[in-house]
This record gives sequence, C-alpha cells and structure tokens, in this order.
Amino acid sequence: MIGRASVLSLLLIIWSGGTVEADGPLVWDQPVSGVLKANESAKYDLTVTRPSKLTVDVSGFGENTRVTLQDERGKQVLYQSLTSDGVRPAQAVLSEYVEPGNYRLVVAEYILSKRPAAYTLRATADTITTDDQEPNNGTLEAQVLPFQQAVRGMLSAQDEKDIYQVNVPKNGKLSLAMDTYLRGNATISLTDSLNENVFSSYLVSEEKSPGKFRRAVYVEAGTYFLTLSRTSTQTGRYQVKAAMQPVTTNEQEPNDGVLEATRLLFVQSYSGLLTWQDHNDYYRVTLPKKSQVTFDVTTMIDPSMTIEWTDPMNKSLYYRSLSGNEKTPGRWKDSLELPKGTYYFRIGSTYYSGYYHFQMTASHLFPVLQITPVKAEARQVSGTTEKNATVRVTINQRTYTQIANQTGRYTFSIPKAKRGTKITISSENRYGKTTKQIYVTR
Repeated sequence: MIGRASVLSLLLIIWSGGTVEADGPLVWDQPVSGVLKANESAKYDLTVTRPSKLTVDVSGFGENTRVTLQDERGKQVLYQSLTSDGVRPAQAVLSEYVEPGNYRLVVAEYILSKRPAAYTLRATADTITTDDQEPNNGTLEAQVLPFQQAVRGMLSAQDEKDIYQVNVPKNGKLSLAMDTYLRGNATISLTDSLNENVFSSYLVSEEKSPGKFRRAVYVEAGTYFLTLSRTSTQTGRYQVKAAMQPVTTNEQEPNDGVLEATRLLFVQSYSGLLTWQDHNDYYRVTLPKKSQVTFDVTTMIDPSMTIEWTDPMNKSLYYRSLSGNEKTPGRWKDSLELPKGTYYFRIGSTYYSGYYHFQMTASHLFPVLQITPVKAEARQVSGTTEKNATVRVTINQRTYTQIANQTGRYTFSIPKAKRGTKITISSENRYGKTTKQIYVTR
C-alpha cells in the first residue's frame, strides 16, 4: 500500500561565498523558489521516518544547475543536471525508494555560470507499507517467510536485496509467487542450507506493469533461502507468497544408485518423489527363475521422466521416456521377459521434479495350472492349481467361478461337452493370473 504521509522534516540552508537568506518557510508538497549565483548551493536536510518513495520536482533557468540527494552516509541517491537557455526552464522529476534516515538535498549552480539561476522545487513523499523486517540482507538475518501469507517488501537505494528463510517441514511441492513493481530488472533465486542453487530467474518489471513470477519445485524437508536482488538502481516494491503441499511416499531414501537400491516386492504399490537434488530412484528386482515382469507406471513429473532396466553389469535392457503432469498424469504399462538373476529398475529425471507411482508383477509367481483333458459327452472340467486360487471356466460364452481347495483341486460341472468346443480356464492369485485354453476331444 502506498499513501501520502508527512514523513519528512526539512531544514533549508542556503550558502555561498556571500550571505544568502532563505525566502520563507519550506512547505511539503508546495513549490519553493530560489535564485543561485555561480558557485552557490541551497541545501535541504530531510528526515525520513518510514520506508518511502521520495519525489523531487525541480525546474530552473540556470546554465548548469545540479540537483543531488545524499543519504546520511554520503551515498548519492539522486542526481540530475539541468541546462536552460534562460528563456525556457529545464525540468526534471526525480524519485527514489528510500529507507528511514537523514538525507540532504542540494541544488547547486556551476562555478562558471554567467547568470543567476532561478529554480523552483517541490518535494513529496509517499509511504510504502511493508512487512519485511530489516535488516534481512543475509542468511543469518533472513526473515522467516510464512506459508499462505502475502509479504510486502521494498528494495531501496540502500537495500539491494532481501532474503527470506523458508522452512519446509516435509518433502513436497514448494510454490512461490512474486509480483515485482521495481523500475527495471531483478533476480530471484532459491538456495538450500548449503548454499546450493535450486533455481535462479531473471524478472523484468515496471512500477505500473508488475513482473509476474510463478514457480513450483519439489524439495526435500529442510531450510531454504529465497533471495530477491535488484540490479543497478532499479528500486521499488514487491509482494511474495509461498505455499507448501506435502507429498506422501513409501520410498526408502537414500536409493540414488544400485548400491542403495530398494528391494522391490511384487504387487506392492510404490510411490516416490524426484526433487531438485534427487534425480534418480533405484529399485532392485530378484528373479529366482525366468519370468515375465510387468510394470505399470504413473508419472506426475512435468514434462517428462525416464524408466530404465539394467542388469548387474549396468547394461541397459529397457529405456523409455514418459510424459505427464499433475493434472494429466502419464501412464505406461509394459512387460519384459528376463532370465533368472538380479536387475535394477530406475526412475529418473535430470532436470524436472515431481512424484510417481508404480506396481510390478512377475509371471513366476502366478499359479501353476493343470487341466484334465475333456472328452465329448463329458459333464465336468477338473484339474489342479495353487490352493485357494480363484479359478474361472468359460465355455459356450458362460463363465463359472470357484476357489480351489486346500490341495489345489477344482472341479466344475458343465453342460454335456461337444467335440471341438473351446474351453478357457484361468487361475488367479494375488500376483497375477495364468490362463489356458483347451478343446473338447473325441
């Protein structure tokens, strides 16, 4: 919020080689005029009590009139040189965002000027309402940025950057939104507690055309630092807001390589998270015999991630890129026949972060299914399979279901079988289903 406020007090002092008197009191937001000879200066002391945008509107008829604003440390905040032909006034409107403190405004005429320099100035100040707590220029004095709360701040002539501490309690998605009203360029960066760069972005804005920055990144629990820094003299105000969405996973970190790979259990659902510093998750698959492994993967990593199978010699057996995002997850289901041995399943993304789900099955865990041949005129289908497996028989477009007994035996009563009739039998356990077809014989 910007509001006009009387936040400044001024003391007018005019000096030169001779004696020059002040021409009446100086009133804020009203014009004040004066005349300077060569090598004369008029000095105004200002006290700013709140963060403000200070504006000086000045015009003059001098050959070389210089207007300077300095802070209490002697740093030049504003400078403008005015050159007039003596008939038409030179004009300038100077403004700067400043911190509370003491300032000196100096209007001076060049030593070699040949005529008196009349000038008029008007000084105003607009208070800038901020929430940032100065100093916050380093990680040791960073201001904590709360979630779901907009924080207003200002970069001024004396304040080149503001740093906020972001405390992430759980792994998940960190969303940052920033609107800048700076008069030029700014850099936005996020670093972790070890000063490793998560991202850095360049933003262009104007006072009346704000720059809009929106970024979401998946991070692990920890402390992060958000920095907004200006370039050159591009000062102004801004607003920042952070949000955090935890992501629940059942992966076991660290699992960043084959030596740390998580032992995979078939049929179990797995969920994992790739973050800005965690680019790969590895899972170890052990097959006691030749088997067909089926994997069903869903990704919310925008725009893409990769899945890869490798053997113990790090030879790639399967590789695929998979696209998706939170609103439209990508899904891929495929199978790979592998000999007995140990293999590694990797989910990775070099540049992007997000979460994923997958499940895996292997045919060697499916129930063994044996069927007694069915002859013409027979009225039953029987055989053996895994105990308690769900057995289904389909004949003449009708399906019958039962649970195999404790010895794995199953028996179905069917209509009188005709020679050549196709019968489909399946047996299913928690790992998958085995399906076979037979034909009624003579």
